Amino acid sequence: MTRRWAAVALVFLLVTVAVAHAARITHGLIVASGLTVLNGIVALGSAGARVVTDGSGTLGLETNDTTRWQVAVTSGNLLAATDNAIDVGASGATRPRDAYVARNLHVAGYLHVQAALTLGVHAVTIAADGTTNANAEILAGLRPVLAIYCNDGNNCTLRVSETGVESGTVLRVVNMGANSILVGDHTTVGTRQHLAGAFTGTTNATLQLILMRDQSGSTGWYELGRSVN
Repeated sequence: MTRRWAAVALVFLLVTVAVAHAARITHGLIVASGLTVLNGIVALGSAGARVVTDGSGTLGLETNDTTRWQVAVTSGNLLAATDNAIDVGASGATRPRDAYVARNLHVAGYLHVQAALTLGVHAVTIAADGTTNANAEILAGLRPVLAIYCNDGNNCTLRVSETGVESGTVLRVVNMGANSILVGDHTTVGTRQHLAGAFTGTTNATLQLILMRDQSGSTGWYELGRSVN
């Protein structure tokens, strides 16, 4: 028994010395100037802490012997181990503060907004074309609100593109300029605009459209409402 404990003490001493001197042990513990447990996956170092996996192993976070979160091996995506079972934060307490998302947010249930829901506004300035005709402009891109500044004294004719726009997208067009904007049905840019009638929007006028896809797969903009203020 004494020899056994002596052997254990010796192993502990060797590991302690290795940690202190940042030495490397084969199949084991020490990397660079810190501590890395390759198969148990904890890394500590003077430059900061790291959690690593060896090879193709999945990185998981467990509590009570149950995996809660995983980091995908190839993509690095953070995944819930069980679908639709784990929350991030709690209502009224232990909440994260802000979320910054560079692309899309897909919500399968309700989207509850406690304060104001603010939409991004994109300003579009349309220059005079030097003719006696209304200058034509095709509105493209993924913007929920378009603020139009028509600088053509003969007014501006607007066409709305559907390229890259998902069915159900709502678009609001607001005339912020001194000249009128004209919107009508057309098929010249590979899309349809279905309006209650030709729209002539003077200063401060608004037009709201929604993109819809029918059963044949064809898409078009449909009028939701208008105001001429």
